[in-house]
Amino acid sequence: MSPPARLETAVDYRVIGVPMKRKEDFRLLTGRGKYAADVRLPGLLQAAILRSPHPHARIAAIRADPARAVPGVAAVITAADLGTVPRIPVRLGQRSGPGPTACLQPPLATGVVRYVGEPVAFVVAASRYLAEDALELIEIEWEPLPVVADARRASDPGVPILHPAAGGNVVERLLTRAGDPAGALASAERRISGRFAIQRHTGVPMETRGLTAAHDPGTGVLTLWGVAKVPHFNRRVLADLLGHPEHLIHFIELEVGGGFGVRGEFYPEDYMVPWTAMRLGRPVQWVEDRREHLMATNHSRQQYHEVEIGVRRDGTIVALRDRFMADLGAYIRTHGVVVPELTIALLPGPYRIPHYECEALCVLTNKTPTGTYRGPGRYEGTFVRERLIDRVAGELGLDPADVRRRNFIDASEMPYEVGGASLGQRTVYDCGDYRSAFDQALALADYEAMRAEQAEARKQRRYLGIGFGCVLEKAGLGPWEYARVEVDGSGSVVVYSGVAAVGQGIETTLAQVVAEELAVPAEEVTVVHGDSARVPFGIGGFASRGAAVALPAALEAARKVRDKIFRVASSLLEAHPGDLVLESGKVHVRGLPERAVTLRQLARAAVPGPPGMEPGLYAAHFFEAPKMTYPYGTHVAGVEVDPATGRVTLRKYVVTYDVGRAINPMIVGGQIVGGLAQGLGGALFEELVYDDQGQPLTTTFMDYLVPTAMEMPEATIVKILEETPTPLNPLGVKGVGEGGSSGAGAAIANAVADALAPLGIAITELPLSPDRLARLARERDACP
Repeated sequence: MSPPARLETAVDYRVIGVPMKRKEDFRLLTGRGKYAADVRLPGLLQAAILRSPHPHARIAAIRADPARAVPGVAAVITAADLGTVPRIPVRLGQRSGPGPTACLQPPLATGVVRYVGEPVAFVVAASRYLAEDALELIEIEWEPLPVVADARRASDPGVPILHPAAGGNVVERLLTRAGDPAGALASAERRISGRFAIQRHTGVPMETRGLTAAHDPGTGVLTLWGVAKVPHFNRRVLADLLGHPEHLIHFIELEVGGGFGVRGEFYPEDYMVPWTAMRLGRPVQWVEDRREHLMATNHSRQQYHEVEIGVRRDGTIVALRDRFMADLGAYIRTHGVVVPELTIALLPGPYRIPHYECEALCVLTNKTPTGTYRGPGRYEGTFVRERLIDRVAGELGLDPADVRRRNFIDASEMPYEVGGASLGQRTVYDCGDYRSAFDQALALADYEAMRAEQAEARKQRRYLGIGFGCVLEKAGLGPWEYARVEVDGSGSVVVYSGVAAVGQGIETTLAQVVAEELAVPAEEVTVVHGDSARVPFGIGGFASRGAAVALPAALEAARKVRDKIFRVASSLLEAHPGDLVLESGKVHVRGLPERAVTLRQLARAAVPGPPGMEPGLYAAHFFEAPKMTYPYGTHVAGVEVDPATGRVTLRKYVVTYDVGRAINPMIVGGQIVGGLAQGLGGALFEELVYDDQGQPLTTTFMDYLVPTAMEMPEATIVKILEETPTPLNPLGVKGVGEGGSSGAGAAIANAVADALAPLGIAITELPLSPDRLARLARERDACP
């Protein structure tokens, strides 16, 4: 076989690195997108869910007959109607042992409820209104049980054990140790300790969860609309739970109005909707309302840290030791213990810490179960680590910028093993120049000028502050991703990808990669994803993996197709492949453009094609990714704080972030700014509050505050860096989905602490809401 031809084009089809408009946006901006609530089918029934009003109670009896008797009500389903159903399994962060396994969640509560919002009964009726009315007719005899509302008290004597089979409320202990942290701390010139807390909050996408299911008894096919994030995994789980052949389950992904980690996991409703549709023989739809979302969809983030750092007098870190509690809520959901595992793995961040120990206690409480939210484990760990670095600088009388520069891992030390592991692999940074990203961020912020302005403002009793958040992320989680590229009989190019779209612009970047390889306009490449009948394999869209895993899969599949194009063209044109040029949907002999064949002609000639070649201009590729890559960057926040009202104004915000290679800089920039909006929400506003009896107090947007455009920084500067392409994939790309959020809590907290330093106010927990800051100021008698 002749060597593959070099891609040569007279027309420039290089689109990788070009900020082209997103292919998705035309249908979305013109109202042509189809979301979960838009599905309409003949005979469609609507579902509503009776959720527990108690954080912990025994179900003594359920009387559902009055609800079943309501005209228009098709079914009222309780756990007794389901029979024996396996628990919902863990997708990531699986741990062996009876503890975690005993804590998995059933589709409907069986005998005991363990959090407010837990599904107890599933009502299906001709309309949502009827279903909601029928819920009120269901009578339940409750026997309230003692409550565990605070993870820090979950192991106290006399506290109830949520799952007796687990043996206690601490269901897992995770430990990482590198070097000799105890010895290094004992001999350190200075030891600084602190307690830090990160509040419970969640992703609150604009679109809540929703699902429609229909079963065809003639073919046995069960079709679901509205799946997201990990459709192939969820299809397999559903097949196992239902005992239904996987090939007879058809998943169709629709538009996703925000994912952020909370959408697309397998929840109890993802079993109940298809089970009911199969039982009734009619399509069933359920769409979550916002109150349900805030008390039933995965929560995240809540951790309590006790940390100690040992340093030399010049600020050099010699050891770090942390022990923290992660509040997992009432059940182990699909993410297992992956969030605290990621906190442990990446708590050292971009710094050289020779002696490190971290222990996480994974604790159950009578609250909504938890999962991932944009930057899971890293948002929390970055806040703790970066606040601690500023504490070191303050106590040693050093500039916090200098302390960071002194401790950065050098680019020459890559790859760098940190110690510890997550997601089944050792934490080994692949590449990076952390000092460069930091210095560029300070230059863009004009750090010296900001310090001078701060000094002048303090003379006027104005409280300006500057804060850093050096973030180190992980991306490119494997173990593989699938793509198939095809030139069809009309000469059109289509790419089928196993990745899922969650708003990250993956259709556009997939088209760009394939278009450049096949020398066609990216706008003319069709992208197919999220349909299990058309894409048989896939891992999904999460963990900033699309660019680093899905794009290389598409690239390699396109290269295989390109080779087939030249092989077929060589046969038709009777020319050596090395003498052929691919451009504008044609292949011609170099220097003889009139001797050409179109992609349409080639696609038809490829069946059956030249001897020895698999028929058809299509090829599939599984890109294997046994190692993750680690993007990184720096956040710089400039704030002004009013101690009297607690208001924090973000006057300036700078982010530098190294993504290895930016396939579409416009999408990369948008991801960073969007992540920043969510990160500052967690820093300043968002908190899922419970009282001491486990009752949620924030179940509407009147109580759960999210940032708007008014709260975004007055000036935002984003610089995309491409200084250290990863060697782990052929494109050199890393990931960008979480870097905008992960550093925001740390940077803003450090800036607020810097602003209020003259008043002696310590910042140790998030969110820095107006009421909390005003209270801290009053306690210090610092209000003017």
